Amino acid sequence: MGSSYIILHYHFPRSEFVNINSILTNYVVYTILRTINGLFFPAIYQIPFILALELMGPRYRTFAGMVICMFFALGLSLLALLGYLLRNWYTLSLATSVPFVLLFSYYWIIPESPRWLLSKNRIDEAEEIVQTMARINGKKVSKNFLRKMELENKKKAWNGTLCQQEASPTSATPMDILRHPNIRKKFFILAFDWVANAVVYNGLSYNATNLGVSDYLAFFIGGVVEIPSYIITWYTMDRWGRRWVLCLTMLLGGMACVSCMFVPEDAIWITVILAMIGKFGIAASFAVFLRICR
Repeated sequence: MGSSYIILHYHFPRSEFVNINSILTNYVVYTILRTINGLFFPAIYQIPFILALELMGPRYRTFAGMVICMFFALGLSLLALLGYLLRNWYTLSLATSVPFVLLFSYYWIIPESPRWLLSKNRIDEAEEIVQTMARINGKKVSKNFLRKMELENKKKAWNGTLCQQEASPTSATPMDILRHPNIRKKFFILAFDWVANAVVYNGLSYNATNLGVSDYLAFFIGGVVEIPSYIITWYTMDRWGRRWVLCLTMLLGGMACVSCMFVPEDAIWITVILAMIGKFGIAASFAVFLRICR
């Protein structure tokens, strides 16, 4: 179906739910629709994230991923500011839901992933997108570049230089993850890391109201502190690799959170600082993790 098509079809029900939520007066119905709305969030965030990386060359993928994360953090800070300025829940719901209607234009603005099109043998469509990208970026790409590349790969296959002949393709299934011991081990490790990151990140975000300072200020700082974490992560990943940066940032976030247990209750700002260091570390590890999974 393609990434842009999926984004549109996930976005349509989500935008309807968020706009209906803003006019409801029944708390139970509001909670139910809000829960359903939350089910669409992973697809709304992760599919565009993957699409953006697939449109980039290998050299710029880390940069693109970190920029997306920075805008996410900027959105969190903006939400805190809107919450502070618009104290009425109805007005805040409208301010955070109506702009979603504008995102329908993405279907006509964002191109489909050429990599996905190539995997479906839709070479002409991929060629058109690649040529458009090259023209906009001021680059020259020979006509029928992808067709020529496909012929080149076929020649290599006929000469026996490819490991796998095109005439006998193999299809992968989700069960292959569990069938091979090495992949299975890595899958469970990454799944555990994902759960650990999600629990800590969301826990720190939702617990901002219990830090003893203004709810709006705590949430705002929690968003702002993520931005330098992504900048540092971008710099270190290209030099130290993914594994060491992931381990160090998770260790930093975990130690900061555990340290909060030993702070006296009246030392509010020490707790806030440690919590923000924890948010810094776990946000950085989440960004690394997204890059590893991709």
